[in-house]
Amino acid sequence: MDAHQLKEEFIAEQYDSIMLATTSNHSSDFLRLPDKLINSQKCMSFSIASETIAKEIISLFDELAFYIYVDVERKQNIDLYKLVNDNICSARLREIKPNDLAMDAADILIYKSVKDKDKNIIIVGTGNIGIKLAIRLAERNYNVFLHGRNQEKVDLFVKMINEMLPKYTKQIKVWDKEPIDVLCTMISATEVIDERYLDYFNEGAIAIDGGIGNFKKSFIKRALAEGYDVLRLDVRISNDVLNGIDQSFNSTFFTEIKGERTLNTVHIVSGGIIGQSGDIIVDRIVKPKRVIGAANGIGGVKREDELSIEDHEKIRLVNEAIKEQKSC
Repeated sequence: MDAHQLKEEFIAEQYDSIMLATTSNHSSDFLRLPDKLINSQKCMSFSIASETIAKEIISLFDELAFYIYVDVERKQNIDLYKLVNDNICSARLREIKPNDLAMDAADILIYKSVKDKDKNIIIVGTGNIGIKLAIRLAERNYNVFLHGRNQEKVDLFVKMINEMLPKYTKQIKVWDKEPIDVLCTMISATEVIDERYLDYFNEGAIAIDGGIGNFKKSFIKRALAEGYDVLRLDVRISNDVLNGIDQSFNSTFFTEIKGERTLNTVHIVSGGIIGQSGDIIVDRIVKPKRVIGAANGIGGVKREDELSIEDHEKIRLVNEAIKEQKSC
C-alpha cells in the first residue's frame, strides 16, 4: 500500500468517499477494489483484514473523505465499524452490508438473464448469501435447487425455507442432478467446482461465480469451449440498491414525516407511530397535508361507522388547521 500515492489519486481524481470492507475469502490483508459510484459521487474501495492497515487508511482519509462507508459484517477477526467509529474526527461514518448487495446483484443478474420461470436455478452454498438468494429466487417462482458439501445442512435449509415461503410459491428442492439452466456458486472455497457439473448443463446455461474463484480452471476451459457463459458476479450490478440505501440516510422521514404532536388542541401521529384510540393520523408530522383518519388503538384506522362524535370533531379541527396552514 502506497499511502502517498492513494492520497494524491484521491485528490487529483476528485473522489468523495472511501469504502472499507472485509471478505470471508482471506487472500490478502489489503486489496484495492473497483471504485464505486454512489449517488454520482466517486468512492475509493478497499478490502482490509489487518487492524494496523485499517487504522492507517482511516487516518489517511479522515480529513479527505466526506463519508467512510464501513462493512458491518464480521467476516474476519476485525471490527471495521469500531475502528472507524473510534478513530475518525472529520469524516462521516455510514454502514453498509456487502453480503446483501452481493445477493441483490446475483438476483438482478439472474432475473435479467433468465425470463422463463420454469428454468432450473442451482445455488451452491448454504452460507448467508446463498440462502438469502435461494429465498429471493423462490419468491420469484423459479425452480430453485440447493446444493452443498454438507448434505445434512442442505436438507435442513431446504426444509426450513419451504416452511417459511408463501403458500403457493414453488418449493425449493435439494439438487439431485437435475438439468441446470443457471449454476450460481456462493461459497468461500476456491476452485471447488469442477467440470462434472457441465454434464448437466442445458443449452444456453449460465455459470455465475458469486464466491469469486469458485470454479476450477478445467471447468472454465470446458464451459467456454462448449459455448456457455461463465460470469464473475460484479456487485456493481446492485449499485442502484446501494444508492437507495445511501439516500435513505439523508431521508426526511425521521425529521418531517414520523412523529407526534398537538395541532389545534388535537394529538396527531404520523410515520407509523401507533396512536391511542382517537388520535388523528396525518400524512406527515411537519406541515401535514391531509388527514388519514382516527387511530383505532391497535395500529389501524377506524372505519367510518366506528367514528365517534368526538373523532369527527378532532378530524374537523385538524383539517381546519391544515387549511389555515396552506393559506399562510
